Amino acid sequence: MPYNEDPLDDRFARECDILEWEKDIEDPDDLPNIERSLRLNFNQKPICEQVEPEPAVNKEEPETTSDEPEIDFFNEKNNQIDGLKLMQYIGKLGIAKVVDGEDTSYVYINNCLVETISTDRLHDIVMKSLEGKEEIQSALHDQINKHFARKSLLSIPAKTITTLRDDKDKAYLPFKNGLLVITKDGHELEEYQDLDMLIWKHQVVDRNWRKEKGGDFERFIKNTSSYLEGGQYQLNQPEYEKKLNTIGYLLHTYKDPAESKCVILTDAILDDYNTGQVNGQRGKSSIFCEALNRMRNLLSYDGKLISVGGDKFAFQNIKPDYQLILFDDVSKGFKFENLFHMITGNMTVEGKNRTKFSIPFSKAPKLVITTNYPFKGDGESYLGRQHIVEFSDFYSTKNKPIDVHGKRFFDDWNDTEWACFDTFMAGCLQKYLNTGKLNSSRSRNYELKKLDNPEFILFAKTLSLNVPLDRKKLLLSFQNEYSEKITRNQFYDLLRQYSYAMDYECIENKIKQRQCITLVQKIQ
Repeated sequence: MPYNEDPLDDRFARECDILEWEKDIEDPDDLPNIERSLRLNFNQKPICEQVEPEPAVNKEEPETTSDEPEIDFFNEKNNQIDGLKLMQYIGKLGIAKVVDGEDTSYVYINNCLVETISTDRLHDIVMKSLEGKEEIQSALHDQINKHFARKSLLSIPAKTITTLRDDKDKAYLPFKNGLLVITKDGHELEEYQDLDMLIWKHQVVDRNWRKEKGGDFERFIKNTSSYLEGGQYQLNQPEYEKKLNTIGYLLHTYKDPAESKCVILTDAILDDYNTGQVNGQRGKSSIFCEALNRMRNLLSYDGKLISVGGDKFAFQNIKPDYQLILFDDVSKGFKFENLFHMITGNMTVEGKNRTKFSIPFSKAPKLVITTNYPFKGDGESYLGRQHIVEFSDFYSTKNKPIDVHGKRFFDDWNDTEWACFDTFMAGCLQKYLNTGKLNSSRSRNYELKKLDNPEFILFAKTLSLNVPLDRKKLLLSFQNEYSEKITRNQFYDLLRQYSYAMDYECIENKIKQRQCITLVQKIQ
């Protein structure tokens, strides 16, 4: 019970105690003696104030434990530094040498985060650890060319860096406030201190994780999966689901040899079949790919300038810690076959004045391409490596994202909008983990664009199904209508490609001495 600081209240309380005690006394003759004893002590301080404080004991300051390593490389008598012990001290600070073939680099490990550092940064870390020890700092400064020279730093202990990676059934998204662990059943935020693996510092998302629903990016994905029907845009649910699945695949850093695809982002329709014009501006690069970049470590190449297959140093900027590579807005005529080895095999990187090295398939980044043009080539070698994702014409130069959403994506977002975005992306990862497979269905529009002949597409759309058509008359009709010079074989090849794109069966037969073709819709 707390001591009552008011002396009047305290006096009243003790008088009440005396009266209560009088009721419990068995022998009335003893009352005067007991009462006298109580009143003698009445004016004394409470017991809690009578206790004498313990005399102060002169104790030495307890030894403080510190993670800083012992400084055993400096001789105070002659201000000399033992170079080998200094390198061992640097290693104990969390700095390690990493050897990859003939290349040597240095990393700094702080708790579970690891980052590649320059020799200048290495020097700064060492000097900061010696703050308050001016004599040692001065000695190091005077001998900087000796102890921080390349040959001296080679004596720093080497370390093999093993970083956290997704596995087949689990994905990780590192945020500032913890590691989000995602499985097909849900997600959980874990503390970094409980982690026994390293994470590249630059791969940590510079935001705190919290769950929110909705948001601009989810609307964007729905809008790019919607098509004009009856004067209004209607959501194409299968295409929307395909985009969710694709985002999950690209965010999942685990690579399955049986599911190795290059994601190709393209416009769903040609703006004008008569001219073959494509305008773009659908948000493929500026929003969709930038969204990926906000979650994973992405390296972007200008698709119009990159020379895949022609320049052996084209990919010299690729590092083992990149998770995605984007070839942005590649031109017509891009040779997709030059990427075959990068999609399904190890990734070889060769740089000027650098040792060539190879990134194993399991650790190599996944590939993304944005383009307004289809790639030539058919057969399993091509189709088996491609995953086509189409964007509708909802957004355009006349209907820009900022007009629809009222703000710029990413730059104008507040914390709640970012939380919505993070939750949506994590949901895409969970969705992909539920299936573990991409829905790489064929795209009719993409296959039609491969014909590279808008006039023929317009002509073919007028042909009747399930009716034998005279091949010779078809060719003459096309030539007369479009005044196009085309050989018979070229025309028939186009007709077969059109049938494939439309999922028709092209039956060729002879009826009454006439070579005919019948287009029949395949049964799904």
